[in-house]
Amino acid sequence: YIENCETSAVGRALGMAGFGIDTSIASAEEVQNAIMQQDDDKVIDKTKSNNRTGILSIDFIKDDNGMISHELSKEYGIMTRSGMHCAPSAHKTLGTFPQGTVRFSVSHFTTMVEIDYTIDCINKIVKNFKLL
Repeated sequence: YIENCETSAVGRALGMAGFGIDTSIASAEEVQNAIMQQDDDKVIDKTKSNNRTGILSIDFIKDDNGMISHELSKEYGIMTRSGMHCAPSAHKTLGTFPQGTVRFSVSHFTTMVEIDYTIDCINKIVKNFKLL
């Protein structure tokens, strides 16, 4: 599962030492690169993952961000947070006001298998929305 927490130096060190993981570890940058390969979505912060947390915000430009977040949870068990995250002024600056974004969080426990699963689920949801 994708969990809501930050990638910390201590957590990353524990993950690299093999504590709490069964497979490979996915960084926020790997998640960002995978998502950026998708069509029609806007990754909000495209800076490298150095000196940042494991948070990634996406604006699903052609779809309702709240519905994407809801479907990820309801149908696939992927927890995200949608909306303006108590920061409407920041969203005005980013050009994501009033729709907000869908915020994903990765940690040292998040694997590339989980990232690939999440992307597959997103693609299924977006495809189903286009059929409606």
